[in-house]
Amino acid sequence: TTRLQLEGHGIVAQLSAMTLTHGGQELYEAKAKCLGQDPLRDDADPESLWAKVSKSKKTIGLLLMDQSCFAGVGNIYRCEILFKAAVHPDVKGTELTRCEFDRVWAHSVSLLQRGFQTGSILTVDPEEAARLGQPKLRRYIYNSKTCGRCSGPISAWDVSGRTCYCCPHCQPADPRVERESAAAPSV
Repeated sequence: TTRLQLEGHGIVAQLSAMTLTHGGQELYEAKAKCLGQDPLRDDADPESLWAKVSKSKKTIGLLLMDQSCFAGVGNIYRCEILFKAAVHPDVKGTELTRCEFDRVWAHSVSLLQRGFQTGSILTVDPEEAARLGQPKLRRYIYNSKTCGRCSGPISAWDVSGRTCYCCPHCQPADPRVERESAAAPSV
């Protein structure tokens, strides 16, 4: 739902659900203190994040959207990070293996860095897009009916008011053995 539309100089911007709070350094520090580990920051502490995630009964799909865990990850990144890590969104933090967490963290870092550097959410590696015969493919599963990698159908469901996407073939809920074999990017 568009709440505000700004027009001028041939440009139209549609904005929704924004809030603004004025404040000084104290406000900034209080807000920053509530944030979790930021994949874009060199001082991020994945070990403390793993300690938090591995004790949580929430699903990794929910935890990725929880800004007190993974700062900066939104819905598109959630879906694409989990796809690239070959982890099903419904896996609970307590059931996530360390290997799976490491892949999720590594893909969080690599995809958010790519987004920061390019100014766009591009999750498909250009080499893979070319290999798939889809050189303009930008995302594997987000808001798609079929998987950009295997061409299988995409499952979509509501998770806390946001649509979560998953490829049942590339991100099987079971067996866990299949998920263990996915590779993490080098960071």
